[in-house]
Amino acid sequence: MRRRLPDLPIRVRIALTIFAVATSLLVVMSIAVYIAFDRQLVASLDGTLRLRAESNLQFVDLASSPPLLKITGDPGLERSEGESLLRLYDARGVLLTDASPAAGSGASEASEVARAIAERRELLLTIDSGSGENYRVLVSPLIAGGTLKGVLVTGIEQSRVYGPIGILRLSLMVAVPLTGLLLGLGGYWIARRSLRPVASMATVADQIASGDLTRRIATGRSNDELGQLAQTLNSMLERLSETVERERRFTSDASHELRTPLTSIETSIDVTLAQERPVAEYQRVLTLVRRQTRRLHTLTRQLLLLSRLDAHAVQQEFVELELNDFLDAVTESFRESHLGITVRFVPASQPLKVRGDIELLARAFTNVLENAAAHAGPAVSITVEMQRLGTNEALVRISDDGPGVPPELAEEIFQRFRRGDESRHSAGSGLGLAIVDAIVTAHGGLVRLASSATSGAAFEFRLPLG
Repeated sequence: MRRRLPDLPIRVRIALTIFAVATSLLVVMSIAVYIAFDRQLVASLDGTLRLRAESNLQFVDLASSPPLLKITGDPGLERSEGESLLRLYDARGVLLTDASPAAGSGASEASEVARAIAERRELLLTIDSGSGENYRVLVSPLIAGGTLKGVLVTGIEQSRVYGPIGILRLSLMVAVPLTGLLLGLGGYWIARRSLRPVASMATVADQIASGDLTRRIATGRSNDELGQLAQTLNSMLERLSETVERERRFTSDASHELRTPLTSIETSIDVTLAQERPVAEYQRVLTLVRRQTRRLHTLTRQLLLLSRLDAHAVQQEFVELELNDFLDAVTESFRESHLGITVRFVPASQPLKVRGDIELLARAFTNVLENAAAHAGPAVSITVEMQRLGTNEALVRISDDGPGVPPELAEEIFQRFRRGDESRHSAGSGLGLAIVDAIVTAHGGLVRLASSATSGAAFEFRLPLG
């Protein structure tokens, strides 16, 4: 089984990737440059060789038999030092004149001369002189009046090409890995510098994971991707901190609300059982226990509903409904159960179709109506108005002519278990408007307290049209 290599730090992986990619590209580029340079040097050498062969032909006397090579000078001492070739052969391939005795003559030269005589054409090729040196040669048949007079061999030592090519090859062999290494080190330095904020984020995240939700990631003045990530994480942490605080407060309030009826039940039972009592007293205590039990049941159902709404577990039950007809039915049902309350319904001038859960939406609107009835008194007048906002939103406004919402309560009216001082001794749980807010939010809408003056309270619902 092949062992898995340990995970390397990101900065090391970035550096290795840059090194590998850069080195691969440099190798490919170097090979291309090497091939192009080699071909260019060989082409240049062949061009020089042809020019030199044409010049040497002027020194050949074809009128004599056999031909004579009348050359005297040796510019640069190339022939005497074996750097170039100049030899004249007769028509049978016999060497007549050797103007470059320092350059050896091997069997390959003789065979190429014989081939040029047989084929009566120029040959441009590379031969081995027999002394370990290679020459680029041009074998030129000498033809006069249709008759082959001889063969002139002109050559240049090939080290003129391989010398610069060797230097280039050595330079590339040193430069390519060195450049790749420098790029890899540069990538490591850049990655390390760029990822330094990530290390700071990880440190802060560890502190947050240990329970310190007050910590935030330093964003500095940077507005790059990491700066934006830090801002996003800080926003997420802020929401997380608010959620945890809200849940902590919710748990505390729920415990308190549950403890009150349980304590009442337990106290009533303990006091009743402490001594023998009349039947009427037992009936009174059982009636109290039943009332507190119903309160617990109601509170439990409300908490379960809030839990479902928080988990977004209700959207799969959404259906399309016409809001005018729906609210007309809701207000009519409320009117029938509250005969002393005046409810005026003003529908929208056009159909408004939304997607939602019928039972939950009915509960949200009924909770607001019940809230008005509970706080504004039995003679309250309630108005339910509807209208279309723009092309994709419906507005429902429920207002009453009661005393309104106290200013100190207006900002917290949708918080769970939040009740005014005068309501703390009532049977309510303080979850009615919180459930309204959770239901509307689950439907992608918004509910707010539009007014809280002494002239009455008004709640506005904004729901997306389906």
